[in-house]
Amino acid sequence: MDGGASCLKQNPNPKANPAGAGSARLASLNLLVALPSSDTAPVAVITGAAQGMGRTFAERLARDGFRIAALDVDEPSLHETCERVGRSGAIAQPYLIDLSEISRIDPFFSAVEQGLGPVQVLVNNAARIKTQELLDVTEADWDAIMEINAKALFFCLQAAGRRMVVRQRGSIINVASVAGRSARPKQSVYGASKAAAIHLTKSAAAAFGPFHVRVNAVCPGVVETPMWHRVRSERTPDEVKAILSSIPLARTADTAEVAEVVAFLASNQASYINGQAINVCGGLEMD
Repeated sequence: MDGGASCLKQNPNPKANPAGAGSARLASLNLLVALPSSDTAPVAVITGAAQGMGRTFAERLARDGFRIAALDVDEPSLHETCERVGRSGAIAQPYLIDLSEISRIDPFFSAVEQGLGPVQVLVNNAARIKTQELLDVTEADWDAIMEINAKALFFCLQAAGRRMVVRQRGSIINVASVAGRSARPKQSVYGASKAAAIHLTKSAAAAFGPFHVRVNAVCPGVVETPMWHRVRSERTPDEVKAILSSIPLARTADTAEVAEVVAFLASNQASYINGQAINVCGGLEMD
């Protein structure tokens, strides 16, 4: 099992459009405080930013001086993320977007660039997961996971990359998973979606590299997030014990440990790292 990516919660009505079609709804926050240098600070887009790793990524990149465009469908939690970032004196702007509506992705990036400035970093973190036997997977199960974990990831990557290659600068970090590296019989669709994320990382790295745009992935293992807690509740005690005992470091990860790798890949210190999928899993997978 993998608890790697933060979850983009499904709306009760996943096709409900909280704003007009094709427009990015900007949820207002009055407490955000701009630093004196905020108008020149780089911009990072983080999908699935309402909780778990996405929230920690937002807080960590804000400490590095990024203005944060935080995207999710969970409006209360998204506001909380932006409030936490705002209290540190950084800027975080919330965008309430359902990524299953692919037509809204490119307008969202346009809205971010108009409101905050050119996007320099994209963290493709939004994800869905479902634990079930392979023989029980339905077409609806497949589509629900793939439309966010693979399809939306691709079109976010494409929209950000299209803008970055023109400026010949940028870093895209896809949050994949160790589940995309080996068999997961009770998470077959999730694993397939994360394998797709790793492949798309490599393909985009080859396509965008000549334009000085880097694309990498992080592959978390079992991370203390709401996603892992939900998956844990779906497993028997013996199954959970087996998962945890398979980790050589004998513990789960904190979201901050994954965020440090994301921050590194977003920075100039990683200027010669491209097309890599980096495990952050305590040795659960080794390659």
